[in-house]
Amino acid sequence: MFYGDYKMAFFNIVVVILCGTNNHQHSSDEIVDALEAICWSVADVLKDTKIVLIALLPRGEKDNPLRNKIYQINYGIEQIISTIPNTHLINADPGFVRSDGVIFPEDMADYLHLTRRGYKKFCVPIMSCVKKFLQEDAKKEKAFNNSIYTFHE
Repeated sequence: MFYGDYKMAFFNIVVVILCGTNNHQHSSDEIVDALEAICWSVADVLKDTKIVLIALLPRGEKDNPLRNKIYQINYGIEQIISTIPNTHLINADPGFVRSDGVIFPEDMADYLHLTRRGYKKFCVPIMSCVKKFLQEDAKKEKAFNNSIYTFHE
C-alpha cells in the first residue's frame, strides 16, 4: 500500500472499500484476513476517516459452493469489523437473492455482474451511509468554524 502524502492531498472523510470477490481461489480465511488488513491499513493511516467495507455480493443463479464461500467470508467480516476503528460494514446481499435462493436476473443478468437496476439497488445503502458520514462531518466543521474568534481592529 502507498503511504505517501496522498493523505494530505485530499480531505478524507469516507473511504469505501469493495474488494475480494475475484479472489475466490483463496480460502475464506485468507480473504477475510486480507480484507481486515486493508481496513487496518486505512485506519492506521487515516485515523479520523470513516471506512465503509462492502460485503461480497452473491454469485451464481442458485445456491452453489462459491456462494456458500461468499457467505462464510461475509460472516468472517462481520466478526472482525467491530475491532477496526471507524469501520462499518454494508451487506447488500439480502436485496439480490429471492426467497427461493435465486438471484434476481433483473439485478444480475449473468448472476455475477450487476445490471443498471442492480447498481441502483446496490448503491442506495452505500450512498445513504456515505451521506450520513458527510453530514456528520459537516456538523463538526460548522461547530468548529463557529468556535473561531475573529479579532477586528
